[in-house]
Amino acid sequence: MDRLWLASNMQDEVANIKPIWDIFKDIVDGWLVVDSGSTDGTQDILNELVGDRLKLVQSDMIKVNGYGFSRTKLVELSDAEWVLIFDGDERMLEEDVDKIHPLINKFNYCDMIWLPRCHYQNWEMTKVEYGSMDKVGSDWKEAIRINPDFQPRLIHRKMVDGKSKVQFFRRVHERIEGITQDYSSRYNPVIRHFGWMKTDERKKQIASLCDVLYHMDLDKKEYVDTYELENVAGTANVLNPEYLRVMQEVGIQNFCERAEFWGKNHSAVQQGDSIPCPFEKYIDYFYGKKVLEIGPGEARQYKFVKDICYEYSIADISQEVLDHPIYSSGGRFSKCEGRYLLKDYSEFYSRFEVIHFWYVLHHILPSELPQFVEFLNNNLAEGGHILFNTPYLGYDSGNYKENGIMTTPYTIDFVREVFSKYFTFDVEDYSQNRNSNGYVVIASRKE
Repeated sequence: MDRLWLASNMQDEVANIKPIWDIFKDIVDGWLVVDSGSTDGTQDILNELVGDRLKLVQSDMIKVNGYGFSRTKLVELSDAEWVLIFDGDERMLEEDVDKIHPLINKFNYCDMIWLPRCHYQNWEMTKVEYGSMDKVGSDWKEAIRINPDFQPRLIHRKMVDGKSKVQFFRRVHERIEGITQDYSSRYNPVIRHFGWMKTDERKKQIASLCDVLYHMDLDKKEYVDTYELENVAGTANVLNPEYLRVMQEVGIQNFCERAEFWGKNHSAVQQGDSIPCPFEKYIDYFYGKKVLEIGPGEARQYKFVKDICYEYSIADISQEVLDHPIYSSGGRFSKCEGRYLLKDYSEFYSRFEVIHFWYVLHHILPSELPQFVEFLNNNLAEGGHILFNTPYLGYDSGNYKENGIMTTPYTIDFVREVFSKYFTFDVEDYSQNRNSNGYVVIASRKE
């Protein structure tokens, strides 16, 4: 079996075939292309340039079954140990191409290697997005630092009963299952994405297709043309009210009000509700690990453990917290590896060996708690740990309730029950001082 194949879904990509093939032809053994009915000569130039290394499949699988199914099929239809999934509007620099074979050799035990992705607004690569379409600069390394946008593109092809071990689900914004071990780093080969360079007609075609696929995921028999691309170089935004209602049920309710509250109050609240270094007693869990902190506030834990972690990332409901100079600029403290704005409980497409949070759980609404626990499970690496605390049931929530945050202290038995779907518990009654009374939990994924 060959070592590495390129794999792509394409339609009318005649202008992109040669640039992509010139990038990868010296490192891949073949190129699988699933073509959805090109009429611009895409298939002709593929045959001409790629020759006997081309495996061409004609299928409307994306339109019929969506992107998740189609990406799984790219893996299954390839004839190599490793599959690099690559789109027509993407490129990769030679310096990154040279990293691919050493990377799969080193991490050959992994099921998947995540690749960071930069979004450009011009072919000259002088306009790169810093986390959103409205924040543009010229430093792609800074863009990757702010938003690595890890993509599940380098797949170790392992077949189980005729199917790929790694499976992509959902028609749009795929979910992934079957990953036992994976690897991600912002130093991995970078995908350069030029979605802005599509024609307006092509953007509308994609928007229309994604609208249909979203509603298929929602199991709706009818749909309206309300899907728009908030950012054709990255994230899609659904405007349909029914979809927003569903997302609110499984995401973060009253997001704007809660984000505004924490943006204004995270500093004052933290001065009175906790201790200088929350997990000092459990410091050994952080050595050499890839760490995510949820609700980092004024960086107490970050200051204490940043120098012993392999990577440190943060996630918060408030953009103001993420933009705090201690995380976003240099100086005494190094920059965070990643900063993630939590608008819902979706995956980051990254796996962390330690996820921790302090005085956060009781600000997760009861209706959101199952999705929050699933979110933790989805983003925890194999063998990883979750460290968190939860206050006593009689905890004085004070100003939180008065400001509409709807604090809900949970009993430890209730927390254990909700987490038991995925995790086992070690619990310690933690009574260092009045403001930190409660329980410290170390959760490990069930075998």
